[in-house]
Amino acid sequence: MKEFKFRIYKYLISETGERDLLYADDGVKPIDKAQKLFGEMLDDADFGIAIAKKDGEVTKYEHLKLRKYNNVFLLNVCNIRRLKYIQKYEEHFVESNPWCNVIIDNRDGIAHIAVEKSPAFDDTDEVCRLLAHGMNNYLSRYGLQVEIRSMSREVHFWDVVEEYIRHGTDRVTGLKFEFDAQQKRTPITASDEMKSRLEFMADIARMTQASKGFFSLGSDTDKGLVLNREQEDIAQMVKLCCNNGYTIAVRFATRGIFRYGEKESMTEYLDESKLEEFKNGQQTIFDGINGGLSLIGWLDKLIETTKGYKYDVPVDKKRKAKSKDADKRQSSF
Repeated sequence: MKEFKFRIYKYLISETGERDLLYADDGVKPIDKAQKLFGEMLDDADFGIAIAKKDGEVTKYEHLKLRKYNNVFLLNVCNIRRLKYIQKYEEHFVESNPWCNVIIDNRDGIAHIAVEKSPAFDDTDEVCRLLAHGMNNYLSRYGLQVEIRSMSREVHFWDVVEEYIRHGTDRVTGLKFEFDAQQKRTPITASDEMKSRLEFMADIARMTQASKGFFSLGSDTDKGLVLNREQEDIAQMVKLCCNNGYTIAVRFATRGIFRYGEKESMTEYLDESKLEEFKNGQQTIFDGINGGLSLIGWLDKLIETTKGYKYDVPVDKKRKAKSKDADKRQSSF
């Protein structure tokens, strides 16, 4: 069964202090009925995503509401790409509109957005920026604004590895250590035996005039690498990297690369069947209520999972692009 990978976000609604002059005041402050207005926006056919460029040209990004149930919305958000092809020695362009799935949970006290990691967009933050732009254009009439924030957490190396493996949802296919090969470096905290091993690898790197050295392990078997903290030598190597700022990265078969020291974004997997059932209104049997829709059950579990995550990173600004060297390092792992 095909699985979709979703990145999870939190949205916050606040006041701007400026309403549309034509806003019909019913005596209730917009912020006090923000959830209701937000849901009405997603239901409104006039809700759209349009970006104005510096030259005044407006680009409209199509989106399609597939289904709504109990204030949960399933959308398709389309990108715009121009594809070039050659015919009879002439260049021609055609517009392509690849899309990704977006789930918005507007139920009381939740405010989650799940965005599919899809080739349609460079990253899920880009989708959130488009959504926030369209939402804020619409909600400005009420003096409201939306901010979408990435959900992430700071984790210990072994906690991540053991969590993924323990749940039986993933396996380790690669392990990579990076160490400084320069002559001068700060003292490290490690046993004499481990220090000598690191010195040996650093000496080889220096003899070849390399600025950095790498030690990589890989596996292409179904079992993957055996990695646990009870393996003393591996545990010492991990501790050495964690305590002294060396880079250590683990490649998981499905979740991708985790680098110790980076915040871990919240990602979850969803069976294609759950999306199709929700889209078609098909009910299934599962532990819980919510009309017997398995997608609602998946969203309910997210509520518990997100308790260990913070949502302090807004996505209103683009992240810095990776350097070519960084891309090479990642692709070579």
